[in-house]
Amino acid sequence: MKLLKSHWCTLCLCVLCVSLFSCRKNTISYLTTGIVLAHYDNCGPFLKPAGNSVGDTGYVLRINYTSDQAEFYAVNDNNTYELANKPVSIAVTSLQSFDATHPAGTSLNDYFMAGPGINSRTEDVVDGFANTQDYYPTHDPDDLWLQVPPENTGPYKFIVEMVFDNGITVRDTTTSINIVR
Repeated sequence: MKLLKSHWCTLCLCVLCVSLFSCRKNTISYLTTGIVLAHYDNCGPFLKPAGNSVGDTGYVLRINYTSDQAEFYAVNDNNTYELANKPVSIAVTSLQSFDATHPAGTSLNDYFMAGPGINSRTEDVVDGFANTQDYYPTHDPDDLWLQVPPENTGPYKFIVEMVFDNGITVRDTTTSINIVR
């Protein structure tokens, strides 16, 4: 009788463990590891990749993200990939002097806005970073729309640097784009 009770307790314990752990959903977290910048043109009826030049009222800087799978764990019930790191700051600069108050290398954050919305700001890219809603573990691209054209037309290279809460700093420099009037 004692042996039967022991087997019964072991069986109950096994069933309990299986039921507890099989109800949890496995999820992947992703770690943003880099950015890749691209030029876009908003001078026409829709946003499109820019060629070698773009009008000074239509320049858009696209930030694409690269990431790696960080770990598996079971916490998420809404089919999203969880962030393993979150940006805490973003800075946009130019290798060329932009105007009298923005020499080469100074922040241009006040000249860009995150998307075509009213009262948007560059820092909204950081504030809006969230779990992805897709089944691919990379954050969706962000667009920074230039609101103040440079003082002079000509070739420009932009740099974007983002710092993440886990100490990772990512940075990329665009190819040269000719901004024209």
